[in-house]
Amino acid sequence: MKKIALSILMLIVGTIAFQGFQCASRNMTTAKVAYNNRDYDKSIEYLKMELAANPANGEAYVLLTEIYMTKNEFALAAESAQKALKSNIDETQRNTMKIRMNQIWVEAYNRGVESYSKYLETKEKVHIDKAMAYFDLGISIRPEITDFYNFKGSAYEVMGDTLKALQQYELFVEKSMPDITFAKNNGFYYDMTRRTVNEKLGKPKDSQVKSTPKGDTTIIDHFVINDKDLYLFYDQDKANFMLKGWRHDPPMERLEVERSQRFNMNTTPIRALAQLHYVRKEFDASLKYIQLFAQIEPTNPEANTSLVALYQELGKTDDALKSVEELTKSDPKNKYAWAQYGDLLQNMSRYQESIQKYEKALEIDPNYEFVLRNIASAYKNLAGDVQRKQQEKIEADSKYQPDYEEYFPHLRKSAEYFSRAMKTSEFASDFQVMGELANIYTVLDQANELKQILNKLEAIESTVPKNKRDQYYLILMKIYGDLKESQKLQEVRAKYDNL
Repeated sequence: MKKIALSILMLIVGTIAFQGFQCASRNMTTAKVAYNNRDYDKSIEYLKMELAANPANGEAYVLLTEIYMTKNEFALAAESAQKALKSNIDETQRNTMKIRMNQIWVEAYNRGVESYSKYLETKEKVHIDKAMAYFDLGISIRPEITDFYNFKGSAYEVMGDTLKALQQYELFVEKSMPDITFAKNNGFYYDMTRRTVNEKLGKPKDSQVKSTPKGDTTIIDHFVINDKDLYLFYDQDKANFMLKGWRHDPPMERLEVERSQRFNMNTTPIRALAQLHYVRKEFDASLKYIQLFAQIEPTNPEANTSLVALYQELGKTDDALKSVEELTKSDPKNKYAWAQYGDLLQNMSRYQESIQKYEKALEIDPNYEFVLRNIASAYKNLAGDVQRKQQEKIEADSKYQPDYEEYFPHLRKSAEYFSRAMKTSEFASDFQVMGELANIYTVLDQANELKQILNKLEAIESTVPKNKRDQYYLILMKIYGDLKESQKLQEVRAKYDNL
C-alpha cells in the first residue's frame, strides 16, 4: 500500500475569515475570540452551547471543523463538516468544507495504511483498531471510493475472519459495479490501448498529460457521454498508453479535482472472493467472481486460466468453450484469448484444433513465449496420438507395418516450436523444455541436436532450484538411459537419491 498525496489545488490555511461579530450571539462571539486566541477547548465549549440553542448555525459547524482539524480529531471534523454542508452557509465556506472533507479522506487513507502496516509487522491489536477506525472514517465520507472496502477485507483475512472479509470484498464489488457495467456496455476493459478505446468512444472532450516522479507519462481523458462525465486513466507502456482505471459519473457535489482524481481498477478483492468461495467449496460463487475478473481483465492470462480450470473442474466444458469463443469473437486481436482457447482444447485432447487456435495467437504475437511452448506440446501430443494408434494396430495384427513418417512431421514441428520457445527469456534455461527436445531428438535419431541440447541441460545444473532438482535429475536419467551412458546415469541417480 502506498500513501497518497493530497489531491486538491489549494488548501485554505490559517485563520478563517468569519462574518462580523455584530450579528453574532454571545456564545458565537466568545467562541470566535477563543478560536483566534487558540484556546480551542473553550471555543468548542461555546460552539456546542451555540448549537444547542441554534442547531441550524452552519457557521458554528464550520468553526468546529477547523478546530477539530487543528487538533487532528478527524472523525469529529468529518461529522461537523458534513453538518456544515447540510446547513445554509455561503459558497466560500461550502467550498472550504469540501476541501476539508478531501483532506480528512486523505488523512484517513494515509494514517489507516500506516496503522495497518504496523499491525502486519507487530500483530499488536492497538494498530489494527486504529487502522479499522480510519478505514471506517474514509468510507463514511466517500462511500463511493472503494479502497477502504479492500483494506478492511484484507485486514479481516489476516485476522482469520473469513465471513467479515467476504462482506467487505462484496461491498467493494457492489460499489464498483456501476463502473464495471459501464465498461462492459461500452466495450472497453483494463489494459486496452488508448487508441482502441478512442475507436470505441470517439475523441475525448479534453485530456491531461502528466509526468510521475519517476518520469513516466500518464494521461487522463475526459468524455461526456449522455450528459455524464467519464474519466479514463492511462499509463505509458513502451509505445502505447494502457487503460488502468476509469470513473463514470462521479458525484457532482465533489470538488472537480476529486471527480477527476486518479483511480486504478483493482481486481485483487474480486480474485480474493473467488478464492475464498472456492476454499469454502462454494464453486458457483467462485465461478461468478472469476468470470467478473475475466470480464474486467480479459488480457490477463491468470483470469482466463482460472476461469477455464474451474469450468473444467465443475464439468462445464461446453460453457468454457463458449466463453473463450465469445471472447475471441468480441476481441479477435486478444492473443490471450486465443491462447486460452488453445489450452482448453489441448486439455480436452483436441490437439489439431488447439494448434489452430495457438496459430491465431502467434499471428498476433509471433514471440508469445507460452504459446510457443504450448503449441510445441500440442504437436508432440498429436504425434503421441498417432503413435498410440499404430501400437494398437500392431497389437491387433502382428503383420502390420507402422509408418513412422506418419508422426515424425509432428515431432519435427514440435521441436521447431520448443526451439523457438528457448529463444525467449522465459524459457532460455528451462530444463523441462530442454528435456522435451532431447526426447524428440532421440526418437528422430538426430544425434548432433541431441548432443547440443544435452550439453545445455548439463550446464544449467547449478541454476536449477532445489525444489525442482528431482525433476531435473529424472530428465537426465531418462536421457542417459536412452543413450546407454551407464556411468553418467549412476552419477545422476546418486544425486537424485541424496536429495
